[in-house]
Parts: sequence; structure tokens; C-alpha cells
Amino acid sequence: MRTARVFLLMLAATILLAPATALAKRHDMRFTDVQVEAEDDSPRACFVFNRKLGERGSVRYENYLRFEPEFKAAITARGNRLCVEGFEHGKIYSTTLLKGLPDATGRQLPKTEQFNISVPDRQPSLSFGGASYILPGKGERNLPLNSVNVASAELRILRINDRNLMDEINQGRISTLMSRWDTSRIETLDGEEIWKGVIEIDMKKNRTVPVAVPIGDMLGDPEPGIYVVMAIPKEKRQGYIYYEATQWVIVSDIGISSYSGGDGLRVFLRSLQDAGPLAGRRVQLIARNNEVLGTARTDAEGAARFAPGLLRGKGGARPGAVMAFGNGEFNFLDLTRPAFDLTDRGVGGRRSPGPIDAFIYTDRG
Repeated sequence: MRTARVFLLMLAATILLAPATALAKRHDMRFTDVQVEAEDDSPRACFVFNRKLGERGSVRYENYLRFEPEFKAAITARGNRLCVEGFEHGKIYSTTLLKGLPDATGRQLPKTEQFNISVPDRQPSLSFGGASYILPGKGERNLPLNSVNVASAELRILRINDRNLMDEINQGRISTLMSRWDTSRIETLDGEEIWKGVIEIDMKKNRTVPVAVPIGDMLGDPEPGIYVVMAIPKEKRQGYIYYEATQWVIVSDIGISSYSGGDGLRVFLRSLQDAGPLAGRRVQLIARNNEVLGTARTDAEGAARFAPGLLRGKGGARPGAVMAFGNGEFNFLDLTRPAFDLTDRGVGGRRSPGPIDAFIYTDRG
């Protein structure tokens, strides 16, 4: 009986200790994954652990890393990721994480980890500097294009005239990337193709090469509307529906700002080159259903005003855009997007007057 009792006590202790042992192992320092990020000029690899790492200055992580071939590594520790920069594209590195690599609390990697890291070449790609762009109406007009591992690119320029622009605004398509279906829609319904061709690029393998696209020569004399410039590596022209590098372009010297209030909508036109007021320019207020709500001319200060009643439309009669014309130039302002609310900017004083404002005074002052 005494032997049986001792055996039962040992079995109970084993049952109680097993969960505790499993819990301790669960919180041991472990290496879980490596993530290679190769689409930048300087590729990097990030080692992922199950626990948060210490700050970079508190631990010399380079003492726990070995690479073959060797290189000058830049190391960053953030959260549970240890990231290393300095790799080269197209190479394979034999990598070692040494036993003892610590986390933020001092727990250490229990064993040495060895594996290979393969850094691939970058994927061929083209991208513009931004989603939308305003080119000057005069002088040199180039569009910046960034190229990676592309020797030649096919470019297309489509134009959507001012009367079809409201539909693009309503659908929120302006400044978005274009697919092959979008291109076909613009060509057959909303606009036209005005230029197509191939540009050659001085490619540098795995490096980002900036290209100045001479779009001024391609456009000729610009007309009212917006231009869509699309680029794709020539070898990718065939295949599935893809999104092309897209740049929406306005060619203009007209800068537009507007202010709405109880007295209606005030529109101000200024030159984008010297900020001077643009007088005598035609300005139109366009509804979302593409109706022209009103037309005005800017005064000597470059200002035009639309009555408050024009802003009270419902449904499709709501204001959608302001369009400005003059001297062969065109620009527009999208009114469907949220405006800046300036009511919290500390503006004090008396309330804005209504249609009639009286100044009352006594006969003796």
C-alpha cells in the first residue's frame, strides 16, 4: 500500500507539472519565419520571432548573425522583427542565427538556426510619380516615369473632353489606375486615343531609372478636358486584364480655389506660374447630371460669383464641378469631394449679414 501511495503521488505531480512545462516552452524564444522584401533598390530580409525584441541600442544583434557571402549589414529591430538591409538582388546567402539571441526580457534563442536566403531580381514595373499632375501650358512639359527592369515601354494617351468629364467625377475614377477594360471604355464611349507609341529606356538591372516623358511633344496644342497617360512594359502587352501605370494630366496655367457660404459660391482664378489674378476668364458651374447651372466671368481680381440658389439643387441638380476656360486653357475643381471646413479656425466678430444689412445711428452721433 505504501508503494502504491508513493506511485500515485508521483503520477499526480507529473500531471500537475506537465501543463506548466508546456506553458514554459510556449513562451520560449523561437525563430518563426524569414520575409524577403526585394522590390526596393536596397532589398532586405526580416527575421520574425515569437517574442518582442529589445531596442537596437540595447543589444548588438550583429553578434548573432552570420552571412555568406559577407556584406555590410544595416540592422533594425522593431517589435518581433529583426530586419537586415544590404543584400543584393539575384544572390543566395547562407544565413546563421546564433544560439543566445535575446528578446526584450532576456529570454534567448535555445539553438542555432541555419538556412538559405534567396533574393530574387525585381519584377519589371513602371510607375508615375503621383495619381494626378498639372503640366504648364507653356514651356517644356515632361512627365516623370519610374522604370524598373524595363527596356521599352508602350505609352498611350487618351483624352476625355470637358463635356464627358462629369461622369468620371461622379464615378470617382479620376486619379485611379486604369485597366484594359477602362481603356476600351474611354476609347469607344467617353473619349479618344490621341497618341500611341513606344519609348526606349536605358535600363539598369534592379535599379529604379527615372524617365522624362516628353508629353508636350505628344499632345501638341492641348484642348479642354483631361488626359490619361498609361504606360506598361512592352513585353506585358499580351495577357490577362492588368492595371497599367496611370497618370491623369491637366495642361493649364489656371489655378482654381472656391469658397461657399451664405452668399453663394465664390471662385478665384490665379496663374500657376506667377500667382497673378486671371481676369476675363469664363467659369461654369456644372451639376452632377452635367447641366450647366451658371456661367460667369472673372473680374479684375480673378473672382467670379454664383448665386446661393444655384447651390440648393437636389439629386442630379447638385453642384458637381467648377470649370474654367480661357486663352486655350482649361482646368476644373471637383465639388463632390469634402471641402475644408474653416469654421473652427478662430474666426470671430459679427455674424455674416443677410441680403439687407442696416447701419443704424443717432442723429447726434
